[in-house]
Amino acid sequence: MLVPFWLWSLAQIVAMEWVAPALRLLLAVWWTGATAGFLAVAPRRRRWAVVAGAVLVVQIGWMLRAPSIDRAWIAPQARMPVVRIDGDRMTVENVRHVQWRAVDDFEVRWEARTYDLSTLVDMEFLVVPFHPWRGVAHTFVSFGFDDGERLAISVEARRVRGSAYHPLKGLFRNYELIYVVGDERDLVGLRAFVEGDPVEIYPVRASRPAMRAMLEDMLARADALGRRPEFYNSLTSNCTSNVVRHYERLSGRSLGLDWRLVFPGFADELAFERGLLDVELPPEEARRRFRVSAQPPEAQTGAEWSRLLRERLGE
Repeated sequence: MLVPFWLWSLAQIVAMEWVAPALRLLLAVWWTGATAGFLAVAPRRRRWAVVAGAVLVVQIGWMLRAPSIDRAWIAPQARMPVVRIDGDRMTVENVRHVQWRAVDDFEVRWEARTYDLSTLVDMEFLVVPFHPWRGVAHTFVSFGFDDGERLAISVEARRVRGSAYHPLKGLFRNYELIYVVGDERDLVGLRAFVEGDPVEIYPVRASRPAMRAMLEDMLARADALGRRPEFYNSLTSNCTSNVVRHYERLSGRSLGLDWRLVFPGFADELAFERGLLDVELPPEEARRRFRVSAQPPEAQTGAEWSRLLRERLGE
């Protein structure tokens, strides 16, 4: 019964991205050898205690690792949003607007933007499958105002320079959690026109008060993470699970334990079933209808860019 926990602990050692690869390998070999050595000399009835002790040592060390806001972050995640709300007036500092020429060629811009919350008109749910198998995907949300401006919020794994994201690494406290608040030309444009992944934009069925509550709740958490950091986790605290928690807390409705929340590429199916999306089409047809065109809009302003993007959905 303890073997799966021992294997999990071994995986934790191997996946410690903050430790040099050679040292990780040395620790894994030493820990495995020490466990085997103690098992060889331990009385038969006490061997369970050896395995349990080996697991406990790793788990204590793993739990003592604390999240941080002070690391050498990659440039597009270097700043956290700062949010102030005074009645209907909302000011967001560190709104990201990266000009992407390629994945590794970009210019990062940070802006302070002010919004009138009384003019919020819609909310959309975006799904971005980035693997041949649809289940491996990213999801985020976008909020629209009556002047055409939009604000996108993407829950992500915050990475240090030189690291790459991988879902398996995300299980082992390798990344902190960040809510990236940005311009759609950045957050949508990166995925659709730089990385070349399919992006589907679905309108959410919700009242204006509900949309406003969702926006304020997400931004409050984005702001709080700048003071109280948390670890990202590919299963329990990822792009989709955090959005779902906001929805469940505000609506009082639970989406339950559903496998489609673990594999975000299918989260749209669950949203269709629960009536959360303002779409009256079967999932496969809806994915085609609401998929971003392969060509980026040519526009001078963010509002115009977002409008043209939606006019060409499904092309």
